Amino acid sequence: GGTPISDCGSLLVNGTRTMNISGFSAGTFHIWADYQGYTTAHAPSSSPTLVRSTSSAPTTTTLVSSGSPSAFGAPVTFTATVASAVGPTPSGTVRFLVNGSIVEYATLSGSVAVFTTSSMPPGTYNVQAVYEGTATVHNGSNSSVILHQVLEPTITITPAVPVLPGGAVGVAYSQTITPSGGAAPYSYDLTSGSLPPGLSLSPTGLAVTLSGIPTVPGLYDFGV
Repeated sequence: GGTPISDCGSLLVNGTRTMNISGFSAGTFHIWADYQGYTTAHAPSSSPTLVRSTSSAPTTTTLVSSGSPSAFGAPVTFTATVASAVGPTPSGTVRFLVNGSIVEYATLSGSVAVFTTSSMPPGTYNVQAVYEGTATVHNGSNSSVILHQVLEPTITITPAVPVLPGGAVGVAYSQTITPSGGAAPYSYDLTSGSLPPGLSLSPTGLAVTLSGIPTVPGLYDFGV
């Protein structure tokens, strides 16, 4: 036996009863009609079985970001929207991929899934959303790949003047150079020129200090 569907027991009109049925899930269904008969005039009978196969509904997935480029360390949100012209509102899970690797699983809510991150290093990334679909209702689908750029951080150095306070031979000298912006920890290097003889650079917390006792007079040009 099968499972009765709604609208059973309806009266025939000129020997015919028509039903419109929607909402089939994906799969194969065996459908037949049972006539219950009418008093002693007509005996009960059953129709031949009709085999009906249905497939999951197609979907489309779109992906947008909250804005590219974004600043390093700033949150960026990726929003995936899954649509289907057939059946109920899509549900299930969306995978977010960055450069081909899964970075987040998010559950659809009202056909929308969201992924927010502030940990992407500076660079350019290929981002995609993949809807996994549901077993019997909706097919999965992939969004187009979008490019997202994270900018290099801007670091400000204090003191910002191009000339540091002068020192004197034989007199202890100390000048702290403090960065701001970007993300700690910071690293330091002598990028050009050479330090005055007797002085050296040493980290002090998040800053770096130029200190020592100058031994040779002169004007020294260097970059840190």
